[in-house]
Amino acid sequence: MLAPAVPTPAPTTLDLIWESIITPGSTPGLLRTINITLVTLILCLLYFCTTYVYTVHLLIMASLSAFLLVGINLFADAVSTASRDCVERKDPKVQ
Repeated sequence: MLAPAVPTPAPTTLDLIWESIITPGSTPGLLRTINITLVTLILCLLYFCTTYVYTVHLLIMASLSAFLLVGINLFADAVSTASRDCVERKDPKVQ
C-alpha cells in the first residue's frame, strides 16, 4: 500500500531569496533584496549617527553603503543594457 502524498509547503521568502542567490546572473528578486538591505543599513546608520553618537565612522559607513548601492544598480543596468543590445543584434555569443 502506498503512503499518502505529503503536500509540499509553499516556498517562503527566504527560499525565494536563496534560489535567486544560487541562480547564475542577476535576478530581479536578488537586486530588489540587495537594494532593500542596503537602504535599511543606510537608514539605520544615519539614525544612530544623528540620535545616539555623532561619529565620523558611522557617516563613512553610510556613505560607503550608499556608493555600493549606486554601484550595484549602475552595474546591473549596464549588464541589462548590454544583454538587450546583444539580443537585438542577435549576437550568438550571448544567449
